[in-house]
Parts: sequence; structure tokens; C-alpha cells
Amino acid sequence: MLYYWPQTYPDEILYSVIARYLKISGSRGPKHLMMNLFDRKTISATLDLPSGLKHLIHNLEMFDKDVEMILADNTLFPYYQSFLTPTKAEKVRHSMLSKSGDIHTLIGINAGIFPAGKSPRYCPLCVKEDKSENISPYLRRTHQIPSIQICTQHNIYLLELNKSRVHFNKHEFLFLEDHLDQFSLIEQNESTEYLKICKDIEKLLKGKQNTFDADDSFFYRKELFKLGLVKNTNQLDIQGLYESFNELYDNALLAKFKSSVNLVNPSCWLKGIFRKHRKGFDPSRHILIHNFFKYLETKNGSLEINEIENINYPCLNKVCEHYNQSIQTTFSRHIDNKSKRQITVVECNCGHKYTYSYIASKHNYFVRIKEYGPVWHSKLNQLLVEKTMSIRAIARMLGCDSKTVNRFKSIVVIGNSEHEIVLKKKQEIWQQHIRKNPKSGITELRKKKPTLFAFLYRNCKEWLQKQQYYKSQPTSKLRINWKVRDLEILEELKIARSNALKENPKKRITKSLLLIMVKKEKMFYNNQKKLENCEEYLSKIHESKYFHRKKRLVLSALEMKDEKTQITYWTLLRKAGIRKEYLNYELIQIAKGIVNGTFELSRQSFIKTA
Repeated sequence: MLYYWPQTYPDEILYSVIARYLKISGSRGPKHLMMNLFDRKTISATLDLPSGLKHLIHNLEMFDKDVEMILADNTLFPYYQSFLTPTKAEKVRHSMLSKSGDIHTLIGINAGIFPAGKSPRYCPLCVKEDKSENISPYLRRTHQIPSIQICTQHNIYLLELNKSRVHFNKHEFLFLEDHLDQFSLIEQNESTEYLKICKDIEKLLKGKQNTFDADDSFFYRKELFKLGLVKNTNQLDIQGLYESFNELYDNALLAKFKSSVNLVNPSCWLKGIFRKHRKGFDPSRHILIHNFFKYLETKNGSLEINEIENINYPCLNKVCEHYNQSIQTTFSRHIDNKSKRQITVVECNCGHKYTYSYIASKHNYFVRIKEYGPVWHSKLNQLLVEKTMSIRAIARMLGCDSKTVNRFKSIVVIGNSEHEIVLKKKQEIWQQHIRKNPKSGITELRKKKPTLFAFLYRNCKEWLQKQQYYKSQPTSKLRINWKVRDLEILEELKIARSNALKENPKKRITKSLLLIMVKKEKMFYNNQKKLENCEEYLSKIHESKYFHRKKRLVLSALEMKDEKTQITYWTLLRKAGIRKEYLNYELIQIAKGIVNGTFELSRQSFIKTA
């Protein structure tokens, strides 16, 4: 138990408190200090996330020190805690209380963009103020945040302890006043945006700006959807995201936080942070995203609803000539008082009317039909009069539910002679179109007049299909004569084998080798039954591993004989390149026969004939 402990100054990091205790108490050395404080000599002097706090608190029992108070006020744990899941945060907390050394790996600092700081940093103006107030200069927590390079109070760049005068020891706590650099120049920060973001990052130490839901892997993606950066219904607008992000931050500012963005780069961090989080991101990047959301909210809030232009809403009436087109549609917008959502009311000349709005809870757009219009009702009446289709088939054709068709059946159904006249005119125009293009098939005719084809397809599909259209003659496929192909490949295989033997007589001749040489491996295995001659030839000349070893023994002996080299058992095996584990009884007898001169050497006996 310790009987003295120095007073902790505002925003002082635990590393600095221990260094001042060492200076005042006059400890005999780092290991002796570690033993007194942590009951263990192997604890490292960690600047940001120290371990062994449970034992330290036990030794400071008489000073009413609390673990949670030290974690919150004298370490960088709150800086990282804001973006950790509760489970991982508890693991890190447990590691800091115990004597574990896996804290930086667990959080992801070792693999992150800002490694853990080994050299303490300080602000020369803060040191000057401490001395003027008769306070021993100390290390601030905010100055040790890896992503911050300036003192936000004085807007100057921080300095590291003079490395030329310090021999760093991982068990040693450095007292700030002993290692100040008296001759360093003070550099002023000129970027107001950089200062603002650094101040926002510092707020994390006080538990502020913690709006991130670490348990939701798609938290940022959902927030971005709410702010309107959506393409189609549920697809993120990546192009718009990068454009808006570059509007807010310039490249020089992002480079200071090692967070430059590139749309072309598939592994860019900006894309990854809006996808499912499979890895951690530095807190500075979370702050950049947090401020980006504020910028989008301000940007969207400054736009008047009626000023939003260049948005086209198509007609959703399936029986309208302008279906899925925005040629004849008009729209207006208003804010719904109950749901607080922006509602867009779209109306077509055919009388079809619907509303279009975004539902944040479901993350998609919602369409509601308000009026079907006279054209839709006219088509429904015609289908009900003809009685050629079922209720469900009518519902599919009209783009509604079968209950909707039954609801409108109570309306008086009358024939529509006007529609029949229009249909006949359209049919005559289509027939003229066919006569003008006698060499065009139905697909080409449809592409030339898509609107007319769509009308006829919806109203008289059978008549449309019965018309006589030009049919192009199918081109006959060139058939392969496999007998000729078989003989051609066979000749190529023979030439390839001859070349392989000339190049290296000792080379093992296999089926795969020859097929690779003639570049017909895939063709052969896909059409093996059709290439009978090639199959027969390859099976005859294929050399097994055992035959190949015998061949190497004989050819090596002939080479040694030509070179007039004395043939011994071990020199022969070395020349042939045969290991002991591959020797069997027959190979041993052949090798001994060659050495003794009882085995007849012949090149031709080891060249397979097809």
C-alpha cells in the first residue's frame, strides 16, 4: 500500500501522474516502481490504455481512488469506448483492470491508421502557463489522442519529448519537465476546419457526440438513407455520396486525418463505413461522418419543397399510353402533418393519381393509388363486358388487386364502341407498318413503333401474334468432321513427342504433356470419345513413373559411358536423379547390372513405339 499519491490535475493522463509520483518519491528504478504500484515488474508504461489498474487501485485504497473514475478521467478509454460494442468494451475494460497486454489488438489500434503513441506529446504554451501558475508541468489527455496534432486551446502544433535526450524504456515513465525541448519552434495551425474537427474529437473524452449504435452494423447506411442519398428504392447513391463528401472536406484536410477518399478505389474507407461493419474504424473517421450528416441535414433543410426540380414521376396506369413515362404527369409536394413526411402527389392526363413518400422505419419508398381515372375504368368495363378473362387475370392486366376489381364491379357496365373504333385504327396502322417493312421481323417492327405495339399487345394480343411477319432463315451451323480432326491432332501429337525427345531424352512423356504442347487439352477431354486414334496413341506412349525411372537409369549410364566416366552404384543413382525411397528390387538389380556390365544398354528399348 502506498502512503503518498500526488494530486491529479485537470485532464491529466495517468502516465503523467505516475511520472510525477516517481519524481517526488525518488524511486530506485522503473522495475521497483512497477512492483510498488502494480505488484508486478512486467507491466509496460502505456501512455493511452494502461493495464493493471485493479492492483493500482488496491495500493491506493487510502486515497479513495475509484477504477471507473480513473478510466473516465485519466485514460483514453472513453475516446475508443464510444464506437465499441458493449461486449467488446467490457473486454477492453477487463483487460485494463487485469495485467493483460492485448488491449491495442482488441480495439484494432495496431492495425489502424493511427498507431498507439510511444512518445508523449505536449504544448509549449500549456507548459508555460503551468509554470506561471506554480504547477508542475504535466501531460494532458487531449494531447495524447493519436488523430489530433494540435493543442486546441492555443491552436499550435504539439511537440514530442526530445528523443535525442531520452533513451526510451518500455517500463519507464518520463517526467515532462526533465525532457522539454527549449529550442523547438512553435508552429501555428492555420486551418479553422481542422481546429473545429479536433475540438469535436476531444468531446469524445467527455462522452459527447455518442450517437453511434455499435450493435447495428448498418447504422450509418440507414442514417444516409434518411438523408436522401438513395438511388432507386434501396440502393445507396455512391456517386452522390462522394460528391457531397468532397463538397464538405477538401483533400488537404482529409490527409491530416489519413482519411483521403477515392471513388475508384474498391477498398476506400468511405465505402466500407456505410457497408456492414466487419472491422473497426478510427474514432476520427466517425467524427468526420457525424459532421457530414449534420452538413447533409443543413443542406436538405435549406431547400424549399417546391424548388426541387429535375425529378420525373412516371404514370403507373398500365392501360395508359404513357405507362411508365413521365411525359404527361404533373406533381406537387407537401409535408404530412401527422407523419411529418414529405408527400408527393403525382397525376397523369389519363386521370390516374397516386402519392409517393419515403418510410424511414422500412427504408423504402411507398406508393399509394388515390384515383384510377376514367381510362382505367373504361378498360375495366370493356374486360367485364367481354367476359373472356378471370377476375385475377383482369387484376394482373390492370395492375391492381382482385378485391379492387370486385369492388368496382357494382358500377354499371356498358360497351365501349369508341374503344373498338380506336382499336381498328391502330390495327390498320400496324398492318401498314408491316407492309412498309417487308424484311423486318416482329422484334424490329416493335422497336420502330414501341407505343403502338404496346397498345395492341395490351388490347388484342392474339390478333397481333396472328399477323404474318418476316422470318429470317436460320444460318446452318458448321459441323465438325471429327474423323479428320482426330487425324490432324494425332499428327500434331506425334510431332510434339518427337520434339520433346529431341529437347530432353530423359523427359517423361505423358498424355498431359503432349496435350499441353499442342494446346488441345480442353478439346481432348471434352470430346474424348470422338478422338479414338488420339486416345489410343496417347495410352500407348504414356510413360509410367516406374518406366521413366528405368529409362533415366539407362540413359544416364549411356551418357556416363560416352563421357568415359567410371560408373559406380551411387554415381549412377545421382546422375539419374533417383532417390532411395523410390528404389524397388527391380531398379536395384538394373543399377547393379549396369555397374557390373551384365545389363545390356540400349536407347531404343526405352523409347515406346505407338
